[in-house]
Amino acid sequence: MYLEDLDPNASLTDHLTRLLTRNVMLDDAGALLRDQLSEPRNYATLVENIASGFTRLSDIARMSGMEDGAASKYLGVLKKLGVVERAVPATVTRPAQSKLGRYRIVDPYLRFYYRFIWPNRTLIASGRLDVPLATLQQHLHEFVGKHSFEELCREWVLDYAGSGQLGFVPRRIGSFWRSRSGETSGMEIDVMAINEDEHEMLIGECKFTREAIGASVVRKLIEDKTPLVDIDMSKKWTIRYAFFSRSGFSSDARTAAKRFDCEFVDLTRLERDLRKS
Repeated sequence: MYLEDLDPNASLTDHLTRLLTRNVMLDDAGALLRDQLSEPRNYATLVENIASGFTRLSDIARMSGMEDGAASKYLGVLKKLGVVERAVPATVTRPAQSKLGRYRIVDPYLRFYYRFIWPNRTLIASGRLDVPLATLQQHLHEFVGKHSFEELCREWVLDYAGSGQLGFVPRRIGSFWRSRSGETSGMEIDVMAINEDEHEMLIGECKFTREAIGASVVRKLIEDKTPLVDIDMSKKWTIRYAFFSRSGFSSDARTAAKRFDCEFVDLTRLERDLRKS
């Protein structure tokens, strides 16, 4: 429905303004929860906090003013409805038992709505669009890069593996992160495909920025992040790398990757390959 309003000659700001001034945009997602749930405000609070970047159960519960048990109950309902999912690092073989679970919103529309529309609904309803538009313009590229772009990159890996070009059949494709404790606080890997039986793995970095990926990004992934992955390093692993970039790659980046098995995927290649699938 919203795609019908897109004008290829209009600016991004014009599109966002048009969407924000449509009353149906303000209420569609809220109606989805109200129509299916008896306590929609509690559920909306949880989803809003996930959209704002609080993805661990304890953080979601704290920000929502709930006990962990209550938040877990509500999240379980949202999982059954397909609104959220609980993800674990791609190295985890028993997801239900992992303490590294993170919740994320499944549907891109709901993800966008609860990140940008719901928190500003009062301002938008009153026609005061300056603050919502400024927030959108400041954070939209980061939002797209963190969610939609990374998802497309993982889809590319799935298709690449399915065509036989990856060199192994992944058991799982996802991402990777370490717990916040200790020296590995905040370490994340955007894309990971793994087959622990064959000791094969692909590790990928995604950058949806206006700058080309440089040598420092390549070295950080290969030299700094890879040794921190939770795998049995007593085995001989074959590790491949993939770099995904909105703005291409510097010559230094390609030089830094020469000694390794690397794929470089820009937007043109990403779109072309996904269209083939």
